[in-house]
Amino acid sequence: MEKLTLKKQLFEKAIQQQQTLVNDIQKRLSDLKESITSLEVGSFGGSDDARREEDVEDIQQEKIHLANAKAELNKLETLYQVLQIDSKVNVGSIVKTELFNFIFAINMPQIEANGERYMLVSDQAPVFKALEGKTLGEEAQINRHHYTIKEII
Repeated sequence: MEKLTLKKQLFEKAIQQQQTLVNDIQKRLSDLKESITSLEVGSFGGSDDARREEDVEDIQQEKIHLANAKAELNKLETLYQVLQIDSKVNVGSIVKTELFNFIFAINMPQIEANGERYMLVSDQAPVFKALEGKTLGEEAQINRHHYTIKEII
């Protein structure tokens, strides 16, 4: 498979996975809001009041998760718009090493294409920081793991 086509395919899968996460969080938020409106206003200190307080706290947490998930989705979509084959490791690069294949963008569960697995890793991760700016054949050591760059896409 042509390298740019593979890169597009991988980013499309990552975007789809992140969009699913955003949709799931939005559904949880909607369910929590519905739960609050369905609770009767009880006497002070009643079980409905306690439940309502828990739901309000949960809503605030889900709003934070949603904002983060949307920001990461936006990052993926922005990177997708300017996909190119990289000669040096940078944000948006796909890097194959003897141990793992990485997509440097955001943290998310791994994805698969053409029988290979790719770990999505944030550009804040130590492995990215160690490989950033390196080229084909260069090496990096992170803890006890030694990485040699076999391919950059």
